[in-house]
Parts: sequence; structure tokens; C-alpha cells
Amino acid sequence: MKRTTAGQLRPKTTRESFVTLPIQVGDDIKQLPLTKTQISNCLKVDSNQPKPVLLSSISIANNGLLFSTDLSLSLPTSYTPYSSYPSYPPSTPFYSHPSIIYVTKSNTDINTHKSIDITGVTDAFSTQIEDDIYASFPLCFPRANYILIPKKLKRNLERYVPKELLKKIDSNISLAIEKCLVLVSNLASTYYSDNRWKKLSSTILHEQTKKPTSNTYVYKNIITALLHGTPKDGPMIEILKNEDGNDSYQVGIHSKYFKLSDNYFKAGLTRYIIQDESLIKNRQICLYNQLKSVTNNPIVSNLLSVYPRLTLPTLDELILEARRLISKGYKNKKGKKLTFLNKHSKSYFTDSDQRSFVEENIELFNYLTQNGFLIPTVGDIRSGGRVVDSFTLMPSWIRKMIKIDKHDIVEVDYRALHPNIAIMLYGGKTQYITHQMIADELEVDKQIIKKEHLSFFNQKITQMKQSPLYSYYKKKERDMLNDIMYEKRNHKSKHKVTSKRLFECEARIMSEVLIRLNSQGIYALYVYDALYCKEVDALDVIEVMNQVALEFGVYTTADCEIPIDELITRRKVLRALAMN
Repeated sequence: MKRTTAGQLRPKTTRESFVTLPIQVGDDIKQLPLTKTQISNCLKVDSNQPKPVLLSSISIANNGLLFSTDLSLSLPTSYTPYSSYPSYPPSTPFYSHPSIIYVTKSNTDINTHKSIDITGVTDAFSTQIEDDIYASFPLCFPRANYILIPKKLKRNLERYVPKELLKKIDSNISLAIEKCLVLVSNLASTYYSDNRWKKLSSTILHEQTKKPTSNTYVYKNIITALLHGTPKDGPMIEILKNEDGNDSYQVGIHSKYFKLSDNYFKAGLTRYIIQDESLIKNRQICLYNQLKSVTNNPIVSNLLSVYPRLTLPTLDELILEARRLISKGYKNKKGKKLTFLNKHSKSYFTDSDQRSFVEENIELFNYLTQNGFLIPTVGDIRSGGRVVDSFTLMPSWIRKMIKIDKHDIVEVDYRALHPNIAIMLYGGKTQYITHQMIADELEVDKQIIKKEHLSFFNQKITQMKQSPLYSYYKKKERDMLNDIMYEKRNHKSKHKVTSKRLFECEARIMSEVLIRLNSQGIYALYVYDALYCKEVDALDVIEVMNQVALEFGVYTTADCEIPIDELITRRKVLRALAMN
């Protein structure tokens, strides 16, 4: 298999008074350093409106590929993150979001924050979404007509579900079935998750399945048909119930949770191409809105800039690397041993729960990348605003094989970030705590401590007391531990409040790190408290991560898999080679 390489688009490093942007002038793309005033003057102004107006159609041809980075381009002269959180020291680096602008006329005003923003979707624009956005991401984001569904779902809908139920969805039976498939496709991701339940927003379900000329809600009829199922296989989906036997959801708090029934989950997934144009258009707009809603997030902004510069490993390379790692006894961060199934079922292994299977890892990798990357999502308040994308969900041994600008990447992460954040948030005394420090104190292996820390602060108090970490914190940080337990008992979020606060602080720190790195022209893959960058950039990444952590009052340092001295030597060599 050939290596798949996305188009390479490296934004130029900007200065404080200029923004260097690729501007489409006629048929040409020109790199121009522009001031804020010049950018404003480039916008066509409607004589009936006092402010400049703009509609972005953002695309560029680059090595035969089209790439778009943003649909909401902010052009501030300075950037002060988290001004609403005075307890965390802000910084004011210049932040430029690289993009390509095609200037035309629309009815959209420049808002008071100087953000070029598409506030609505006009009929003319919505018909071009596929061409202007998703055709512009041949490797980046999925096409709207492509979905994954359980293998026998379509056949059973056609043959066994009563026609009167389908006609309540749409008088056109074929279209009614497609709407069922679209709704169920939202659950495809649960095949690759430890949790088969997934909450589905009624608003999104409506937007996906509504008629183009009517706002009638049909998704409830779709759910009814899927719950009816067939005589042989039963319901196609299930809805999570509460202790009273009612659908488990809270108005204004969280949506209903759904999952595929066992018979359809076990069947596996197959690809399906949507035929109905109105359904495709609905999905185009949903995907567009999903992308537009997150582009102002600094972490997502960074990801959109790095995606087109990635080179993914081939199947042959994955298999070779898996064999190499297995020969060395490789285990992932959860302590699971990498293993080939070799056509066996998982039940063949008596300790299958302690193993991570190569074939399943590759299947997950294909799901996350084969039809484009997942559009990054920014978590809600319960997850502290963490960002999830194809690469946070990817097996770590595969992620490390990705290249940026055809260069190998290295991981730079914080040492024991969450324990050190907890010490800052809850008034602890220890500085620069490490997993090794605790392991030495408890006389256990460091890997045990690392694994325990993955869940310790998110546990209920009874679970915490069963962890070896509990005795350590009780001895070394008694007041901090008591404060954490008091909050777990009394906060409305109960035991989950601690991890929520840790995630929130982590997301703020990483956002600030990426803002500063991006202002230097450095872009990286993001995986929560870690960044994957080119080796030549690693020293700069470490320096910025260390600086930001200290400014947030979190006493920890960034760590790289390659020693600092070796990084310095390698960078000198790489730069010398680049000059020759």
C-alpha cells in the first residue's frame, strides 16, 4: 500500500503588526503580509451597509489537494486567553489563525470582536458546502454521503419492519429506510468504545432527518420503528432506562442514551452511501455547523493547521511495527500486552482483558482515518473542555508512527500533570511530584502508580480508599485529600467534580501552550496533556510547556522520550543539513 500524504500547508510565522495569509486573487493564490487595516480594506462593502461584509469560501489547491483550515477567522492584534479566569496568569502573545480567504459579498457583518464569521447558511452557499468544505478535505474530514451501519440493518428494515411504521417517517419507503440508517449511523463509533451507550441530541437528530420543505419532527417515528425491530432479531436499538423504568435523560442537562442491540452490534459494520440528496444536504449542514462551532478553540485551530501536513502509516508498516513491539514485550499505558489475534477469537486467550489486539487496533485506526478524520469536538463542562479527535482516540503505538511534514514525531508530555494540578487547586504543599517519587515512597513499580493515577481523582471515595495512592496522599497531603473528599460529598457533580476541575485546568494550560507555539509557527498533534511534534521542534515545545505550567501555578515539567542533550545535538544536525 502506498503511503497516504496530505497536502502540505505550512503557515508562515507572523509578526505582531502583520498577518501573512494566502489570499485568492482571481485564479491565483498569493502569500501577502497584511495589516488589520489592509484586511478590512480588502473586503467588498455593500453601499447600503456601514460595515464591511464577507462570505468565506475557503480552499486552496496544494499538490493536487484542496485544504481548508477555518470558517471563522479571528484577526486580533493581541490575544489574552482566559481573561474571565483571573486566578490564572494570562499571557498576550500574538495569535494568527492561518486560513485562505476568498473575498466576496454577503449579508454578514464583521462583529465587534473583529472576527470574520459566517453567521448563517444562505441557499447559495449551502448548495456548495460539499465542494467548498468537504471536497477540500480529501484526507481531513468525511464526506456527508458516507456512513457506517450494522451489516444486516438495511435488509431487515426493507423486509421485516411494518410498512405503516415506515410510512409515518416518509411516504417514500426507500427514503424512510435511509433516514433510519442515518440515525443509526450515529452509533457506529460505539463499536470502538468501551461504553456502548451514546447520548444523541434530539436537535441534531431532527436536523439530520427533517424534510427540506418542512420542519416536522420525524426522528421520533424513526426511533419507534427501530425500537419495534423485527420478529427474529428484536429491537434494533435500545434506550437507557432509569431506576423507575423511564428513558434516562434530563431536560436541559443531557440527552437520551442509545445503543445498538446485541444482535446488530455483533453483526459488525458496513459502508453505505446515502442516495437521497436532501439527506446528504442535511448532513452537509450538520457537519459544517459542527466544524464551524469549534474553529475558534485554540486547540482545534492548531489541529486544523497540522492535519494537512500529516503522513499516515501504511498497513504493511503497521504490521511490521506491531511485530517489532511484540518482540520487545510492549504494553500500552493501561498495561495491556500487544498481541496478534492471528484469526483466533478473543476467547482463545484466557487473559484477553489484559491484551490489546493488533487487528482491532488497526480496525480502529481505519475507522478514524480511512474516510477522513473525525471533526474535532470540544467537550462539555463535565469533561473540562477537552478536545477529542481521531488522534486522541488512536492507539498510541500507531499514533507515534505518524509524520509531520514527512518528519518523525516525538511525544512531549507533562510529568504527573493531574497530581500537580490537584496540589495547586486543593492547597497541597508538595512541588514537582512525580510518579517515581510516589513509587519509591510506596516501594511499588512506577507503572502501577501511573495506572492508578489515570482514575484515582475520578473515583468515588470508597474506590479511592482501595487504591495504594490513598495511603500516600493521606500521609503526605492529608489536608488536600480531605478537601477533595469533602467536595466529592457535597458538590452537585459528586465524585466526578474533581476530574472535571483537573480536565478544565489541563485544557486551559494546553490551549495557552498551543497559542504560543502556533505564534512561532510550530504546530503539533494534541493528546490531552501531551503534544506530538517534529523532533526539531521538541526543545521549543518543552520550553513553552514549562513556562506555561509555572504561570498557572502548577509545579511540573515537560518530559520527552528523547533526552534533552540528545535533542540539542540532533537539532544542530538537522539544521545543518537543512542549510546544505
